[in-house]
Amino acid sequence: MENSARDADWAELENSIKSALRYSSARTESLDWAVMIFSVAFGNKFLGSDFNGDAPAEYFREQIERRFEKEDYIIPLTLKSLDDDALIECWRATVQWLKELSDAELRDFSIYLIDKLISSNIGYEVGASKVSALMVRGIFNRGKDSELIDVTPSTGELFVAARDLSYVKPYMARQKVGADALLKLKLSLHNIAYQQIGINDIARGISSRAICVLDINATSSEGIFSQAPKSEPVSTLKQFMTFGIQNRCVIITPLMRDKNFRLGEKLLKLASERLPISAVIRFSASESGKVSNALMIITDGDRSEEKYRDVLYVDISKGNTALQELNYLEASELAASIYQLWNGHLEENSSNLNVQRVLNAQFEHGYRDIPRLCGVFRWSSKTRIELHSLKEPDELSRRKYQPSLLINSAPILDELSSSRGNQCLYVIGNNGEGKSFLLRDLIHLMVEDHRECVALTVSLADRFPSMSDGLGDRYRRMGEFSSKSKRSESTTRALLEMLGKFDRRFDVFTEAMTALGFNQNLYLVRKSNAGKQDSNSKSVIPLKYFSLQYHSDPDSPHAIDPARYEVGIVPRDENYIIPFSRLSSGERNIIQLVTLLVSAASREATFFLDEPEISLHVKWQQVLPNIFSSIAKEFKLSLVLATHSPVIIANAGFGNSICYVAHAGTLELINSKDRHSVETILLQGFQTYTPHNREVHEKCANLVSNVIGLVNTDKAQATDAGAKAIAALQSITAIIQKTGQHNGDAQARGDLDLLEKAIAAIRSVVPTKQVSG
Repeated sequence: MENSARDADWAELENSIKSALRYSSARTESLDWAVMIFSVAFGNKFLGSDFNGDAPAEYFREQIERRFEKEDYIIPLTLKSLDDDALIECWRATVQWLKELSDAELRDFSIYLIDKLISSNIGYEVGASKVSALMVRGIFNRGKDSELIDVTPSTGELFVAARDLSYVKPYMARQKVGADALLKLKLSLHNIAYQQIGINDIARGISSRAICVLDINATSSEGIFSQAPKSEPVSTLKQFMTFGIQNRCVIITPLMRDKNFRLGEKLLKLASERLPISAVIRFSASESGKVSNALMIITDGDRSEEKYRDVLYVDISKGNTALQELNYLEASELAASIYQLWNGHLEENSSNLNVQRVLNAQFEHGYRDIPRLCGVFRWSSKTRIELHSLKEPDELSRRKYQPSLLINSAPILDELSSSRGNQCLYVIGNNGEGKSFLLRDLIHLMVEDHRECVALTVSLADRFPSMSDGLGDRYRRMGEFSSKSKRSESTTRALLEMLGKFDRRFDVFTEAMTALGFNQNLYLVRKSNAGKQDSNSKSVIPLKYFSLQYHSDPDSPHAIDPARYEVGIVPRDENYIIPFSRLSSGERNIIQLVTLLVSAASREATFFLDEPEISLHVKWQQVLPNIFSSIAKEFKLSLVLATHSPVIIANAGFGNSICYVAHAGTLELINSKDRHSVETILLQGFQTYTPHNREVHEKCANLVSNVIGLVNTDKAQATDAGAKAIAALQSITAIIQKTGQHNGDAQARGDLDLLEKAIAAIRSVVPTKQVSG
């Protein structure tokens, strides 16, 4: 498991306590138990911080022991393993740190210590069981499942994960007396009540709505599998199947570092001989910092004989590169959500943003097979299920590259596939919305479709594919940022290449430079004379005349060494030349960008830019969309740009420009009428409210008038439009309440009041019972 920041804090605290005890005569194992016992005792107010250990050690032991339940014989046994001096020394070293913690922190620290001891005792990290426990919690259906039976209760994580499901009653297979002392302590600290039951109760079933969970990782000789030691998982599963359980079951195979899942496949075959398998989930967890893999096998309670059965297969293992942005817990929650979608039971959105992004991006209209993630397979009930047979249909594995699942690239990919140039596609959104991953995915997918792609690097931080990613000659990456001199050289070389092409390329370039506010006269300046230059200087070559000379002498560019010359520009209304190396970072960025784009422009190619606005002032951001639109039209090419700039989007109002908002895994089209202001883009693209935002007033007026118009013409449509309008208005209300910096001022209060009145107006014309919100 990825350690949480809190776990790191507790590890540091534990180390501080142990450091104070480094000269203790007690064994390390005894000290581990003693620190945990003192933490629980102190947190439960068994002993106060004023208890300094001056009383006899035997009295001290008695004060703690009598507070724990009698059957927890491990507590007095641990205390007796410490001599009097070690006992008092351990208490004093521990309590000086514990008294600095709040009650909640004491509880969490105690649970952390208990989990470490459980992991040590069973040889299986509690952190790893959190992954499978979260999946089990996620497959519960309200109204269908009401009992959870932990057949191998060793970590308690099943009950911890499901503790917020008020309709679920936890049951635990009975252990030998004393074997579950740590588990009982842990569950009591979580305030989880449970009931212990025997093997006959499990076999008979508490009710038809119970789910039995067998975690083969957690079996031990202390429980109901005393005849099947942990080293024999096959024997454990065979014994479990002799119980004749009629309920739904979840079987979790041991975590193994075997990439081929040989043991997992063996257990899957065995389970499918007697149990009706409905789903198989392949997952990963971390043990001792290394990735281990396992299977979760879900069975049906329905034992009816069927010739064929549909089996869902989900792969959320670390071997699935499409899920590399998700951690173990996020992947497990995703698997459970996919299972619920397949069963048609997913009732609510995930509170985890990454999980919800995948659900929005890939399952907007319900369950569907996703290449390398999930698929439904028809299986004969008379044959055993074999893991290697759960392969994707040919149509799903057609592509070699697996795009990120956190954002749906289909809208842009479809647009690019159906067009052959002359378009600019913009994507705006907050950090973390997957815009850079989107560009990377589009490049890979388009190259697979034999389309020419060019990535223009405008910073060192972009995530474009490298030239060594095996994309072949249909992909180029341009732009040099390793040093100022190399940037200058690459820009000069691109400019010379531009001059060598017999078309309007240089004219388009000078038009763009003029639009950006530079003088249309451009120069090459010898680097040895890199100060401000006069146009009459012998170290300066005017590009206007150089271009004319080139067309009469095609070999002339070869006389210019890009390493010895750099581009020189004349600021508007000035009469001196500034070489590239003396320009500001923004000036260098914009000149390099336009030079590379115009020089490399080719028909039907697609150019990708990630945040081209870096270091550019607002005026240039206003001009860029016009330049991009003109270049796309001139050369019949496509441009795909990811940006954070509302200014760029607000100025992308040209006929060949399409704008999207990346939000929660989806790409939402921004209507041309909604691109007119920065305020609109901030509200829609960044979910951010600014004072005096006219968009709120316009949105309220448009939505209300639209619904009223439909009421008079199409009442059926009005109901649906009313529901959507209310949802949109409530979303804006939430944005103002969350991001408004001046919610107490008159403007914010007025906007919130206007939104409330707009919602009331819609409800007044569309029956309330038909429009919720």
